[in-house]
Amino acid sequence: MGAHADHNQPLPAFDPITVASRIDPCSLVVLLGGDPHNASAQVGLGAFHANMGAQLLDGDSRGHLKKALEILQDVLRRHPTHSGAYHYLGMAHRTDADLQNSLEAFERAVELNPSAAGSHAHFGNTLAHMGRAAGRPGAHSLCQRLSPRDPSRSYWFQFECNALMELGRYQEAIDSCRHSTALNPGYLRGWAGLAAVYALAGKMGEARAHLDKLKTLQPNLTDEGLITRFGRHKAYPARIRDGLRLAMNLPPA
Repeated sequence: MGAHADHNQPLPAFDPITVASRIDPCSLVVLLGGDPHNASAQVGLGAFHANMGAQLLDGDSRGHLKKALEILQDVLRRHPTHSGAYHYLGMAHRTDADLQNSLEAFERAVELNPSAAGSHAHFGNTLAHMGRAAGRPGAHSLCQRLSPRDPSRSYWFQFECNALMELGRYQEAIDSCRHSTALNPGYLRGWAGLAAVYALAGKMGEARAHLDKLKTLQPNLTDEGLITRFGRHKAYPARIRDGLRLAMNLPPA
């Protein structure tokens, strides 16, 4: 990729678990251009660390988030119109519970690249995290129109599930989370969403069955550990957290 690469091309299709578990940062630089100072290579490194921090795949989530913020902010100082850098910066800020800066980063990403379906999806998801799920009507449908075969669709369905859960539209949320797990059976947040939303809908048998599935996939986490990982940051209200506690027969926090 040369110095004149288009910074607003569609984002690379990073699967966080695959990238994080199979590609070390040095190899990622080679794959994304070879030059460690190349903007696209740097965004790739930032994406690696943002995803590692978000997915909690090792014991250094905070370190990965710090590194992601440093790399991506440096890219944007040099290339202030790089939509991909804004996208992954938004991911890092959201994982760090800095939702306002996350929202602003995703908003800037879609301003620079209106056809970036993933940025639209994350923008809507961040609004849901902020308790403003109704503030982005049609976000999921827009993403599907922009990229109907996108490899990230399982994540987008789970985002939609969370937004619908916040709005109390539980059957629609169930349908969305079921789409998420059908597309990607290994995506843990989809199973967590199903356990929570079935509990909120009063369907405790289904809730506990999906909770058991989640525990099978995450056997080393306690109930509180599962809530910490999948129930969002405690600084913000979240029905998924309430639903998981209900499915686990735990008292409200």
